Amino acid sequence: MRRARSVAAVFSFFFSVAQAQDTFSICAVDTVTGQVGSAGASCIDASAIPGGVVIISDVHPGVGVIHTQSYWDANNQFYAATLMNSGHSPQQIIDSVQAHDVANNPAIRQYGVVDLFGGSARAAAFTGVNCFNYKNHIIGPNYAIQGNILLGQHILDSMEARFLNEPGDLACKLMAALQGAKVPGAARAACKAGIHPCLLSSTSRRPAGRTSSTSSSTKVLQASNRSIRCKRYSARCTAARRGSQN
Repeated sequence: MRRARSVAAVFSFFFSVAQAQDTFSICAVDTVTGQVGSAGASCIDASAIPGGVVIISDVHPGVGVIHTQSYWDANNQFYAATLMNSGHSPQQIIDSVQAHDVANNPAIRQYGVVDLFGGSARAAAFTGVNCFNYKNHIIGPNYAIQGNILLGQHILDSMEARFLNEPGDLACKLMAALQGAKVPGAARAACKAGIHPCLLSSTSRRPAGRTSSTSSSTKVLQASNRSIRCKRYSARCTAARRGSQN
């Protein structure tokens, strides 16, 4: 039986353990392959925070993805995860997380949530009015794109266009979305050297009928996007794209 796979290509984005700003990110699912994944970027080096990307992206293999950014709080993220595990829709998750914000201050939060449901995709996003400008989100049929402290709406629009126009698999589409925001100062604060820490991980779910829902195989790559590893991954997507055109 073919396994449902989840892919998370997540380019770290943090200010402090309690705060994640100057960020752009995308959550997405593939209804054909059953893949779910997310990607994001910031000018803040992930090495400053133990665990890095783990605090921002919550991938549920074969189910969906939750992105929590802007004044990240573990309690809000955990609550959102319990809602997804209970079968709530992305919009229901966002509505409930706002209503039960741990600090009663949802106006400073930003969320993106997508899932697979009955062979279709569902997506929702939220941007609090007190997130730092420029802030906004885009909701598509199978994706949610969100960002704060950006140069402007064109950053999010470019991410969407690159995601939609990339013919590769979900991981390549997520990489393309991040490349769509690759302009100097895309995230206004702290972009001095044009360096975005890069972390790419993939996990997969065991076939139905197994006792465990999550496989033990997890692959993680972490580097600067100037590094050979991230360049090789971009090259893989480019090669696959060219191959599909031949």
